[in-house]
Amino acid sequence: MSKIKFIDEIEITNKQILVRVDFDVSLNPDHTIANDVRIQKNLPTLKYLLKNNNRIICIAKLNRPKTRDLKHSLRLVVKRLQEYIPDYKIILIDDFLTCDQKIFRDQKLNEILVLENIRFYPKEKDYSTIFAKKLAALADIYVNDGFAVSHRTDTSVIGPPK
Repeated sequence: MSKIKFIDEIEITNKQILVRVDFDVSLNPDHTIANDVRIQKNLPTLKYLLKNNNRIICIAKLNRPKTRDLKHSLRLVVKRLQEYIPDYKIILIDDFLTCDQKIFRDQKLNEILVLENIRFYPKEKDYSTIFAKKLAALADIYVNDGFAVSHRTDTSVIGPPK
């Protein structure tokens, strides 16, 4: 069994990185962000990876939607993340399975891609090797910074590392 590596133990530069983050923020009744500490806790990892010329693709969930429901969209999170990382263009990818894959191939160093709420995909909770491979194919390296979900058997947590 190989030793788990931490991102500061190995050199990661000029890569496209799939980062499982925890952006599951609490919301107010008026659907604004009540507390963004979960976004803030992911910033050190994101900034560390960015300073080494890596291109980031974030995977996250918001709440527990059973289907694609825009009241659980990560749009609010993307807007807040943009405030914390203003020198980068934060782009929400509505559906990574059906969008033009050119957006991933041509991702620029000053862009951070955020996949829309991973819980919008039924195969996130119902483990799928095929879905895991589609996620993993988006990047060179997988980094798990979503420790609040690390105990889960969700596809985005256990699939890409395999």
